[in-house]
Amino acid sequence: MGFNVGYVPDGHDGANNVALSLEAAVEIKDGVSLVAYGAYTWGIDSDAERYAGDGLLTDYAFAGVGLACSL
Repeated sequence: MGFNVGYVPDGHDGANNVALSLEAAVEIKDGVSLVAYGAYTWGIDSDAERYAGDGLLTDYAFAGVGLACSL
């Protein structure tokens, strides 16, 4: 769950999103893993008419890949 406490100055304060994500990692070498993830986030109490910063507070999906290293 995400909260706005002044980070978006022209957005509403308080809870503004909740997200669910899934991650999978495959070790490709000792201490190095390839990581893939997908997530969906839902906007909470968006009021773009009152707060201009809430204009981008929408539901959306995203995904990515990366490398994780442990030393």
